[in-house]
Amino acid sequence: MRNNESFSDFNHEGNPTASGENPWQKMANEMPPFSEQANTGTPAENEKLAPEADDFYEFDGVEYRNINKIDISSDEGKFDWLQSLTENSITRNETELENLLSSGYDESDEEVLDARHKLDRANRQNRILLNKIDPSGDGGMLGALRREYLSTQNRLDQIYKSQTATENSKQQAYEDFVTVSDLLNVMESEMASRDPAYFGQKEIETKLDRKVEDADMNVRMTMVDGYFGEDGHVHMGVNGEKLPSSMTEDAESDAQEARQDLDTFNKLMTEYSSSASSQVMRAIKKADFLPIIEKFIAERTIEIDRLIAESKTLAKESTAYVENASRRRALARERSSAKRLASEYFAS
Repeated sequence: MRNNESFSDFNHEGNPTASGENPWQKMANEMPPFSEQANTGTPAENEKLAPEADDFYEFDGVEYRNINKIDISSDEGKFDWLQSLTENSITRNETELENLLSSGYDESDEEVLDARHKLDRANRQNRILLNKIDPSGDGGMLGALRREYLSTQNRLDQIYKSQTATENSKQQAYEDFVTVSDLLNVMESEMASRDPAYFGQKEIETKLDRKVEDADMNVRMTMVDGYFGEDGHVHMGVNGEKLPSSMTEDAESDAQEARQDLDTFNKLMTEYSSSASSQVMRAIKKADFLPIIEKFIAERTIEIDRLIAESKTLAKESTAYVENASRRRALARERSSAKRLASEYFAS
């Protein structure tokens, strides 16, 4: 165990994989690629086997489960997906070990030791999953994983505080904790990407960032080197810069909306974080997030109504009136943005 490890709370900070290598990427990189050309029989044979062939694929003569085809919208599907992932890993590492030994490598060689370590890790993942995780309990698959995470974390804390704990018991407790941490992070990452009932903050931010980039590029694409004005003359930039065309205004409006959506989502996540009982998880349930959006919209509606009533008491063109109107517009943009986000990303 590293000297600076911390296991004080349920926020993954104590997970040595959380701040380093992505556990999903680590596990996925060890798996052979899926090929749509796995079938080698006749067309008639392949047609008969199509449903099964779609669920499995072959790589270097070894069959693997195609986990991308597993529906993870149910807790049973989540368990099946994670179990299949660990079983694929076991198969892959067993094959690697067998190939090394049959090629003349010795048991003491670094390559063999590394292969055995990977196989032991995969077997530990599968064993804990089968013996400790019950997807039918409270909170389903995710709830079971999070409870086991806390359990292994607490057990590790207790063992390291014990004056009589052996080095072997410490190592076992540490490996159990890391294993459950990996299983939880892998499951949350997959749910954030594919489970329709959940979302991931990073995934939404990435989509919104891309929309901003695309909208800004679209603005640039609508700019022109010059244009004929109604006065019959060619208008050019003083220093050769591009000028807006008739489409630029709409493109700039779209870009403003895209930037507003990103800003609004960040504000919503801040409010969600402050309301959460623990650190925000990798996979967030949409049903838990929708009330945050509804509250956000309601608060701005109330404030806009208040500002409208206040504006009626202010002299038009006064500084107070201008500030009031500016504030109303800003709140209205946020409210519209929240409604767009709710419709596009969080609707059931």
